[in-house]
Amino acid sequence: MSAGWVCPVVSWHGYQPKVSDGYSAVKTAAHREHHGVDVMFRRNGDPLEAAYPPGTPNGSKHYMMPNGVVVVAAQDGLVWSCKSSPGGLSIVLDHGKLWAGATYYQHMSKVFVPFTTSGRGGVRVKRGQAIGIVGGSPLDGEKLMHLHFEMWQNGANGVAGGADAHVDPESHGFSSWPVLSSAVTNASRLLLVAGLLLMGGVVLPRLLQVA
Repeated sequence: MSAGWVCPVVSWHGYQPKVSDGYSAVKTAAHREHHGVDVMFRRNGDPLEAAYPPGTPNGSKHYMMPNGVVVVAAQDGLVWSCKSSPGGLSIVLDHGKLWAGATYYQHMSKVFVPFTTSGRGGVRVKRGQAIGIVGGSPLDGEKLMHLHFEMWQNGANGVAGGADAHVDPESHGFSSWPVLSSAVTNASRLLLVAGLLLMGGVVLPRLLQVA
């Protein structure tokens, strides 16, 4: 299942994104129901980590998330929705025949695609294309920065299931998906922003919205 997918968070100064909180489809007293995975960078003792100490929005005891880390599309798809939600800016990509389902990206501070619902506008993105910047959830008291990522099998585009069709990304090879560098995605990000600017001033204020 790993073929054709990329990790939705790019690398940072050699750090590779890791799952900091895994999937749990069963709600118990000990663990909340979690329909995806949270992605951060695991600490390894490098001096770079001093800028992101534990107890701040940029870091916990074992993980951290620097400012400005890029979120990319895990696979080619249609931007099914892009909106502000209680948990921060979120995007759903419909992958159609490439994979009978969708992917969901939440807690972003900025997005690089226009706001939309139900795929209106027909905006498509390519695998590895920059779609946003990692942020934190306004619902989290610590506002710890991380990307929440979900896979919905047979979801989006009117197909029965939607978000209720969530599956564990790690059971679909998430840990083996290639990780891109921010340098690789900068070009796609600039091209996308330039294209959106040509669409007019209506898109720009939403493009730059910060949760």
